[in-house]
Amino acid sequence: IPTLDRTKYASADGLEKGGYILGDAERGDPEIILIGTGSELPMVVAAHEKLASEGVQSRVVSLPSWYLFEKQDDAYRQSVFPDAVRARLAVEQGGSMGWDRYVGHDGGTITMKTFGASAPLAKLQEKFGFTVDNICAVARDLIEHVIEESDPGRELRAAGAVEVDADADLRLECVATDFGAAVHGRAGLGRHVIVPGGWWPPFPRRRAVRR
Repeated sequence: IPTLDRTKYASADGLEKGGYILGDAERGDPEIILIGTGSELPMVVAAHEKLASEGVQSRVVSLPSWYLFEKQDDAYRQSVFPDAVRARLAVEQGGSMGWDRYVGHDGGTITMKTFGASAPLAKLQEKFGFTVDNICAVARDLIEHVIEESDPGRELRAAGAVEVDADADLRLECVATDFGAAVHGRAGLGRHVIVPGGWWPPFPRRRAVRR
């Protein structure tokens, strides 16, 4: 196991608290928290450094003892795992049980779901996703998921969608592409999303026409 450069990363004194911030975002708040417990930690640190080189702000938390960490006061635990950082990824070459406490609803784990296999360690790590590249890929997916959850209309706007208030005096013209007929109707309750070339999800193309 590689030795961590403690001139670059936090002192091991944090072990007394069961968990501590080993490395943090270079600029501003982290977009994701990466969690390691032991032998996985150097791999997590390497992923942290790779993400930083790509402009992704991440935090590395070393969490070897849940028991000791839970004995700390709420202020300390919040300083390590702030509620505002919802994208979290735990990496452990063991089971996923219990990690939901720290990764939360929007986080994820790279853990074992089987009893493993017999092969050289490097081959097994690649097979089960314990690689720097996979950690980075999963981290980016989690960040994207949190962004989409926070702003559900983002993907629609990227597709050129226009949101129309139901109270607006609009008439929706639905031009059927597969149904062989034009459908006309007034805007009903709620809000309507109009996407160039189709409904969302894809349906007959529709456009808003001001009366």
